[in-house]
Amino acid sequence: MNLTDIDASALIISAIIHDFKHPGLNNNFLINSKDLLALTYNGIINFNVMIDQSVLENFHVAEAFKIINSNESFDIFNELNKEEYKLIRKRIIDCVLATDMTMHTKEYTYLKMKLENYKGDNELKSFENFFKKLNGTELFNTQQEFLNCLIHTSDISNPTKPLKIYLQWTTKVMDEFWNQGDKEKNLHLPISFLCDRNTVNIPKSQIAFMEGICSPLISTVIEIFPELQFLIDNLNKNKEYFKKVRDEEEEKKIK
Repeated sequence: MNLTDIDASALIISAIIHDFKHPGLNNNFLINSKDLLALTYNGIINFNVMIDQSVLENFHVAEAFKIINSNESFDIFNELNKEEYKLIRKRIIDCVLATDMTMHTKEYTYLKMKLENYKGDNELKSFENFFKKLNGTELFNTQQEFLNCLIHTSDISNPTKPLKIYLQWTTKVMDEFWNQGDKEKNLHLPISFLCDRNTVNIPKSQIAFMEGICSPLISTVIEIFPELQFLIDNLNKNKEYFKKVRDEEEEKKIK
């Protein structure tokens, strides 16, 4: 296995801090409202148009490192040398930035292409093929991209959880979205996708999320890690649940 201790540690730390101090508002809101976070963390104004450059994700990383560097007792990297620290910091930053949903297509396409390149190889199920060193930088870049894919997959994995847990997360997520939509209405801003409590249909939106986003990515991950098959099994069960709820709602409308 070619993942080093630094790689694995960076992935775990990234998972811990990836939403640190999240304000319950998405990048779109922060940018459109010209929030201080957007002005500070790469929400660039260009010809009076705000450009989204992972505002929240940059904020999460920065706030986490502020704490780590604020006191010697908080410095979890104090035993690393200069090069090791530089590497783990880069790993963490890239991983957290990869949790920006605007990166989904990039992460999914990368993983899919890698998998297709090694189809037919007897060692497909091992890490070795993903970390072959083709040139001076390939090993480094491939490791980072693979870590990015893993954390992004984990970040959108709510539909792969047992139904009871998935429903709790669905409620919490939709409450957060709708609270943002209410703020956008009050500020006369465009209402962000899925944030209008008067128009969003939860079963339909969850089915679309599972079919269009989660299932393709997670199915690809399972081709590499077949022992994770239970994730897609849970997702399919959850999808059937929401389809049943959707159909029942449609029947009530007809009656």
